[in-house]
Amino acid sequence: MVEGEIGFIKATAPGINVGFDLKPQPPLTSLATYECGNLGELNKIEGSVIAKILPLNKMTTATSLTYKVSKATGQQVPESFEGAPKDTLSTTFTKGIESSTGESSLKMTEFVGKNTNPLEIKAKEL
Repeated sequence: MVEGEIGFIKATAPGINVGFDLKPQPPLTSLATYECGNLGELNKIEGSVIAKILPLNKMTTATSLTYKVSKATGQQVPESFEGAPKDTLSTTFTKGIESSTGESSLKMTEFVGKNTNPLEIKAKEL
């Protein structure tokens, strides 16, 4: 299961940016676990991903989450909420007793969903 936390994203342009930080719901520690073919390698995607929420200041059942990755570096954008520590995805590759961990990103760039009940996220500059 996945849980989400709402927070402010540092704006790179005028205006307010709000996002969902999607992460595994405790006691789980990984978003996904998978095995690569017959190699005997067990992999875990851990950490979290922040996706920008749209629309703001409007009651609606439609919600768009936009996830960005820098094309040049593969780095998640943003890597944290404003004033918070870095919180990104990583993958741990385990084969036998050996393991290694590296940064990860997703191919999905946008999710548009429908809420059962209308939702409004109020965000205004102070």
